[in-house]
Amino acid sequence: MTDHPDHDDPVPDAPPSPSPFVVRAPAATREPELAALAIAAVVPTLSDLVAGAQPPVPEHPPVTVTVEEAAGDHGGVMIRVDHAGFGVFAPTDVTAAVADGLQQEVVRQFAVTTPVCPGHRHPARVAVVDGMTGWRCPVDPEHWSCPLGGYPTGDTAGRSAV
Repeated sequence: MTDHPDHDDPVPDAPPSPSPFVVRAPAATREPELAALAIAAVVPTLSDLVAGAQPPVPEHPPVTVTVEEAAGDHGGVMIRVDHAGFGVFAPTDVTAAVADGLQQEVVRQFAVTTPVCPGHRHPARVAVVDGMTGWRCPVDPEHWSCPLGGYPTGDTAGRSAV
């Protein structure tokens, strides 16, 4: 893993990143509010993607997820999973954009289905309902949903919460 002196690791005041991910964030950015929203969405999204992956996301080697300032004059932030990534630009639902982009990158890089819709074999999709971002069954929205960061485990699988 390359050391980046312009990034803090781990993100201050954030819950620990789920294995195998290590989250790095900018020390400063031109759009601190946008960066803060993006950073706040990364760990709960990764937690859901790891918990809901079939087959499981490999534990090693560590994967660096970096939130950094986007290049150019357009502003925004870039979210990189190792060296591939996506941009998040205002105005947008930052949390949903981060969740959707991370889901696509994790699926692409690890060849997993995640998060799996409980009771089905397909992936859940990002949904924003009444201003709350979460996961929802794309086939039957009434079948299953959960808030971001709340992917079910054990006896809670299949309950609808969004």
